[in-house]
Amino acid sequence: MKIIAYQKQDILLPINWQIEHILPQKWQSTYFPEVSDKEVKELVEHIGNKIPFEKKLNIVASNDYFLKKKEIYSESDIQVVKNLSTTTDQWKLEEIHERDIRISDELTSLFIDWGLNQYNDNETTHTSIPQNRLKDYQQFLASIGKEDSKELQNTFLNYSKHDAE
Repeated sequence: MKIIAYQKQDILLPINWQIEHILPQKWQSTYFPEVSDKEVKELVEHIGNKIPFEKKLNIVASNDYFLKKKEIYSESDIQVVKNLSTTTDQWKLEEIHERDIRISDELTSLFIDWGLNQYNDNETTHTSIPQNRLKDYQQFLASIGKEDSKELQNTFLNYSKHDAE
């Protein structure tokens, strides 16, 4: 959470901060009647549903619904929280999934920039497939009838990056 927060601001996080669950840990079953409680409970703990948040504001936000929390988020000194208060109008399960992917992509890109996901093998750089793309990569391998290799991982990642652009 700190790594993501510090990509959006230059000042230090407040001393007393906590992890805030955007969709509360104690949600109402009526929020998502078409989804099992087990699935919602799992999504509540995803990184896409969490932000660093000042303790005093987190206490005020408590288990309120998103529109009410959004007002409190706007008072935060943490830029990623302020951004959430101005860029998002609703908070449903889809938003958690989308934010999971954005955070994963942002961290992967950051770690690659830092050189944390590379090794020197005759000047060849190897990048692992992100967990959220593993199923797509396995389908890619099956579609071309090949076994996993560094070259195919790099091909897949380069192809996926160009697709996203």
